[in-house]
Amino acid sequence: MTYNRSIGVVEALRNLVPGTKWIVKNNTYEGLDWLDEEEECPTREEIELEIARLQEEYAAKEYQRQRAPEYPDIKDQLDAIWKGGDAYEEMLTRVMEVKAKYPKPE
Repeated sequence: MTYNRSIGVVEALRNLVPGTKWIVKNNTYEGLDWLDEEEECPTREEIELEIARLQEEYAAKEYQRQRAPEYPDIKDQLDAIWKGGDAYEEMLTRVMEVKAKYPKPE
């Protein structure tokens, strides 16, 4: 399953200047109203660079989002580890099949 996610000014501001006061309309730089008197407002370029970084980071973790719904339930995994032997080997095989299906990018 692939998730689409729109990363914009709001998320960039939360990362760049956490805890500051601002209002954003339409998740755009033009809609930014900076309210914090203690902290300087990031520039458009700083915000655009942060948006690009966050989008790249999100895209790089696509394999994790694809794997998650196909992994066996964590309770079953822990049970197999506790039991050991064949149960552990079978669970390890199932987990490794999911990892092989959605490999981590280099």
